[in-house]
Amino acid sequence: MRGNPHITDLRELHALPSLEFLALMYCPEVRDLAPLAEMRLRHLSVIDLPALPTLSGLSRVTSLCSLSVLQPIPGDSLAAYLPVGAPLDQLILGRGATETTGLTGLDAFPELTWLNLSGDGAALGPHDWEQLARHPALARLSVDSRFLPEHGPTTELTGIRTLHFHLDAGAEEQVSRFARAFPCAQYVHLFLAEDAAPGADDVYAEFFPQAEVKIDRPGR
Repeated sequence: MRGNPHITDLRELHALPSLEFLALMYCPEVRDLAPLAEMRLRHLSVIDLPALPTLSGLSRVTSLCSLSVLQPIPGDSLAAYLPVGAPLDQLILGRGATETTGLTGLDAFPELTWLNLSGDGAALGPHDWEQLARHPALARLSVDSRFLPEHGPTTELTGIRTLHFHLDAGAEEQVSRFARAFPCAQYVHLFLAEDAAPGADDVYAEFFPQAEVKIDRPGR
């Protein structure tokens, strides 16, 4: 549901008992997600809901296997607002979602295998890298260059097998700083923005000699 000002009570969705996928985008009157806990949702996207700054009720929706939160998460821990106890396999965070929480609380989701950090966000600090490194199941990471700290990683992420980098200007330098953090990556997909400096594909591939490397450039 997108941009619908008439949706105020999500209990109306109980009329759709087989509903498994739901995206709530720019719905200005949605104030509580708790009614979704009575459904069998598997996939939920929460995107820019202005009347839901505290994500009220989201922690109760424990049926989810994938969750996207594209708006700020308040507080200092993901576990305080996201559904601990849900069998989350994929988590997408963006548009300032981790601005205050960082990745604190990520270990409350031990079944998570894929984390996607997209759009605007604060650079990952040493504590965030530790959260990633010690996660027991995380094997796939998608990350926008805005999340990459200026001086490179502080910890190797040996559990990551699949890596997606979204890179902008200075792409080659960014890759050179961070490649060593992923010594066990088997597949690396680099997305280069229009303002990324040109570079030969084999230059990027050399940073990941153990992996299959795919490079996407605008217009190619």
